[in-house]
Amino acid sequence: MTRNNNLRAIMGVASVLASALIFASPAVAQSGAAGTNTDDPCKPGYVGDAKCEDSPRPSTTPALPPAAAIKSLDSFIKDKVKIEGLFTIYRDDATGKHFMEVREDQLGQEFIYFSYVHNGSANVQSRLAGTLRDNAVFRIRRTMNRIDFFMADTEYEFGASGPLTRLQGRNITQPLLTTEAIVARSSDQKVHLIDVSKMFTRNAFVRVGSGSGAPVIPGLPTLSATLSTEDSTISQVRNYPENLNIISEYVLRMSGATSPRGSSDTIALQHSFLAMPQGGFEPRLADPRVGYFTSRKTDLSESEGSPVRDVIHRWRLEKSDPNAAISPAKTPIVFWIENTTPLAYRPMILDAVKSWNRAFEVAGISNAIDARVQPDDATWDGGDVRYHLISWNASPTPRYLGYGPTFTNPRTGEILGADIVLEHASLARSIRTDRLFQARPNPINGYANADDHHHSDHDAGEDCLVGHDMAIGMAYASISAQIGQGARFQTESALREAIIREGLRYLVIHEVGHTLGLTHNMMGSAAVPLRSLSGPGSANVQPSASVMDYPAINIAPRGAQQGKFFPDQVGPYDIWAIQFGYDSRLKDPAALTAHMSRSTQKEHRLGNDGDLISGPDRGIDPRVNTFDLSDDPVGFGEQQIVLAWQTMPLLMQRLVGRGDSNEEVVAGFRLLLANIERAGLTAARHIGGVYVERTVGGQVATQPLPHTPVPVAQQRRAMAMLAQRIFAPDAFDFSPELLGSLQRYRRGFDLASGLTRQDITINALVRSLQSSVIFTLLHDRTLRRISDTALYGNGYSVYQMTRDLNDSIFAVDLAGDVNGFRRNLQVDFVRQVATQWRSNRLDAQSEAALLAILERIKAQMQSAARVGSSATQAHRRYVYRLVNDALEPGTRAR
Repeated sequence: MTRNNNLRAIMGVASVLASALIFASPAVAQSGAAGTNTDDPCKPGYVGDAKCEDSPRPSTTPALPPAAAIKSLDSFIKDKVKIEGLFTIYRDDATGKHFMEVREDQLGQEFIYFSYVHNGSANVQSRLAGTLRDNAVFRIRRTMNRIDFFMADTEYEFGASGPLTRLQGRNITQPLLTTEAIVARSSDQKVHLIDVSKMFTRNAFVRVGSGSGAPVIPGLPTLSATLSTEDSTISQVRNYPENLNIISEYVLRMSGATSPRGSSDTIALQHSFLAMPQGGFEPRLADPRVGYFTSRKTDLSESEGSPVRDVIHRWRLEKSDPNAAISPAKTPIVFWIENTTPLAYRPMILDAVKSWNRAFEVAGISNAIDARVQPDDATWDGGDVRYHLISWNASPTPRYLGYGPTFTNPRTGEILGADIVLEHASLARSIRTDRLFQARPNPINGYANADDHHHSDHDAGEDCLVGHDMAIGMAYASISAQIGQGARFQTESALREAIIREGLRYLVIHEVGHTLGLTHNMMGSAAVPLRSLSGPGSANVQPSASVMDYPAINIAPRGAQQGKFFPDQVGPYDIWAIQFGYDSRLKDPAALTAHMSRSTQKEHRLGNDGDLISGPDRGIDPRVNTFDLSDDPVGFGEQQIVLAWQTMPLLMQRLVGRGDSNEEVVAGFRLLLANIERAGLTAARHIGGVYVERTVGGQVATQPLPHTPVPVAQQRRAMAMLAQRIFAPDAFDFSPELLGSLQRYRRGFDLASGLTRQDITINALVRSLQSSVIFTLLHDRTLRRISDTALYGNGYSVYQMTRDLNDSIFAVDLAGDVNGFRRNLQVDFVRQVATQWRSNRLDAQSEAALLAILERIKAQMQSAARVGSSATQAHRRYVYRLVNDALEPGTRAR
């Protein structure tokens, strides 16, 4: 995600105050939009090489100095520092200003622009730090005494030939990004100099600062982040033959701040200009059955069939001998391991990068990828587009454990450069979770507060290697190591080292896959039988068919032989996908058809972020899920819940004494609950789920329809697992000694995580966990999908599902007392049922089913009104009152 040598600073993350920032793509970050393209070079819509000295300037153009005021280039630059490269830059050390040369031969030419957040603030984690912006193509035009920068359209096409090609650019927005006055000119009129000091510190190519609309953060005043162009500066200029990098420090002023610390924030953003690559690259059309990042293309001249002509992102990898079945790469992709990388892990990283050669050999290219260590005396740095760096980073609150961004030529999809960043946190041997569970308001009943760590993921977004979730998984593995899991290791130290090495290797291979153009494939683990993951022979079984998956860490059940923790080799899907993108033999339509006919094989199925079932309102196929495992994710989840409860009593025994406080016990306790919740959500997503298969006409499918409901038996099994492991009266039978030992570390006058409560809010943690599962099951999209799928094969009706759910929450303890966890669960369930019943978002079947549930609960509370202790009877009267209020006439929103 970076093109410079200071990548260690990228992962410093932006503060909560900086989360008010909005970064818009260049398409909307414009100081004034040009109209449609025109053949008149003196009108704003023209994007060629325009002179226009004799034409009147449009009235909207700001006043510019007359030609007589433009200085001689030689005299203007004589006291300035020259930085040569793609666009020569001059720095005035007296004023801090920067000036850029624009040559006549660069006018009308296309260049590539991209930017990313080079560094944020290190106060609190933010999704802004390390964010890569969209690529764009721009052209430069000279109009009289100014230089204009226009964004070029790269999405719309009008065919390769015919009269419609004359429509290219018609009614297509090509915005004017910025215009700058010429301040000096060469004597031969072929070189123009413009002041770019403000061009790279205001909202020209990207938008920085919202001005208003900052998010409301509980416990903090409402703030507004406004860009201060006066205080923002250019901090670094790095110029190379093929690219120019300018790092700008944007200063944002915060209105509503109550202290000097919160009055402003800074974001370092890198702007990069790249030369347009030479021709000869052959774009390859995308296919929805294989996962590549793409550049969108739409052929507006197409009158039959689909106008979509999206092209995949891939490198210019060519055989030395095009006629050979396997031939060495003409120009291999070389990754350089930054010389800050720990010595112990360099050999493993080198081998992990090169492991992708196995896939390329199947595609007919040998030695496609090489990896080398950056010499300590290297004179080059990672900012040079010709070098692709694997960097080591150590951030206080890392967003990712690793990430591998690329930048491309948007016209063709050619990948021009890539970097990989690895976080030192991936090697952490201790449990560092003080920031893993940030307080989030509960979307259902709002009972969670700043002291109640609500860690359900139904309102969480997904990112590459989901920093939050991946960190939880790595820490969970660390706990399992500390309690002595894994029969194939002699010592805890050996086990812990294996987790780190396997995890780091997986991380590297995964991120290299991204740099090759591959998207995620969360369907990969669904191809692996659960029984093969542990036991005899499991050490040779890959936990997923794709390293582009987000599989759960494979922790064997107690007493079973431990298999691989992570995938550590490219899988069958990865090899098949690399063939699609890079095998020159697939230019033959028949060969391509034969290759893609294998997309329905279980090891080649694709499910990426667009299919991800990350919440009840996102995705429908429960197999496309993060951090599950195997062809039986419900069974695997149940194994993990059992393991969590086997681990719980040993937290005190194994973790106390390893540090100077009980903070690791607190962290371990939260991690175990997080994995119980994840297993519960995985099971819940099978209820009302739909298996998805993408095929094209004539292709043999493995299921009768593209959409097939999850089998009824599997849905009922998932419900039974939830009843036993998540909702049962003894589902959370904690040891009083453990609960009394959950003491946070105090630092000075502060508690860990910045919380004001010294004790752990056990009831809120469990209630939040159970609530997130109920939320998934009762979401309007889940209920309506169950009704819809009944029309094409689903035999588990809304009425049956909600009745089973109700019975698992109420029926078991009607004859006796209700414990505290169940009271919270029952109240939350009634509130969610009532909320959905009143929502007016359901179909008639779902409304009737929820009404039946409310009436059933009312009858149950009446029949058991005098059963149990006084506290239990009071609870049942309260539940009866909640139901009665929901059913009271006139309360429904109509």
